[in-house]
Amino acid sequence: MTVRITKWAPDTCECIVEYSWDDSVSEKQRVHTFVRIVRKGPEHAHLSDKAAYEAMLDENLSRGRLLDAILTDPKFAPHVGDVSEAATGQTTKGSLPGHRPVVSYDSVFSGTGRRLRVSVPLMNLAEREVLQKLADSLLSAGKVVVTG
Repeated sequence: MTVRITKWAPDTCECIVEYSWDDSVSEKQRVHTFVRIVRKGPEHAHLSDKAAYEAMLDENLSRGRLLDAILTDPKFAPHVGDVSEAATGQTTKGSLPGHRPVVSYDSVFSGTGRRLRVSVPLMNLAEREVLQKLADSLLSAGKVVVTG
């Protein structure tokens, strides 16, 4: 058993955190344990270090769950294809140069709370409403804003 320390800079904020994990445990069963905040960005400055780590983890996992739902739900199949995550934080369809991303996301602020904004420019209003309902049921109402 070797306990490893990983430095993580989530792409949802400006924070940097360290967490530990046991490399003898399989990835699916592995537990990440908060060690310390290296840098706390303005997004989480109002939170304790442990609460900031938990918020970062929640934001990252929530975005992943929603993106997975978009990619696997047949209703959204016409809008997703070869999906890759660019360094800019956008998830785009493997399309011709000059085409807009099919799905992109970024974090936005509302007071002291944070919401995930998901932009789906190629979906019509009815499809965006379906996606908003899915996001509300999957992650709870108010955590995601779907835009065109």
